[in-house]
Amino acid sequence: MDSKVIMKSRLAGFVKERRRALGLSQRGLAKKAHISHSVVNKIEAGDLNLKPRTDTLESLADALGVPLSRVMDEYQGTRSKEVNADPLLALIEDLTPKQRKLLLSIAKLLIEEEL
Repeated sequence: MDSKVIMKSRLAGFVKERRRALGLSQRGLAKKAHISHSVVNKIEAGDLNLKPRTDTLESLADALGVPLSRVMDEYQGTRSKEVNADPLLALIEDLTPKQRKLLLSIAKLLIEEEL
């Protein structure tokens, strides 16, 4: 399989999975990211002719609640091996902002209890 196809399918799968985890439709994600529905649709379809601008990927990352670096890594097919090496970091990276806030509260409680 062509590396370009793999990169696009990684981004497509990542965006679709995060969007669904957030309970958003494609139109809902497009509205939240201030980009067109057709761009979201093309990204999720793995359209090989689409070359999204960095500001589009940044808006998408913000709407998905992930760092731009994560979206860029998925787009370029270069996800950091360090993140993959630590399952806790990988799990945290995939949490929604609401879930991250809850996890932070739990972590603070654990530190206070000195478990």
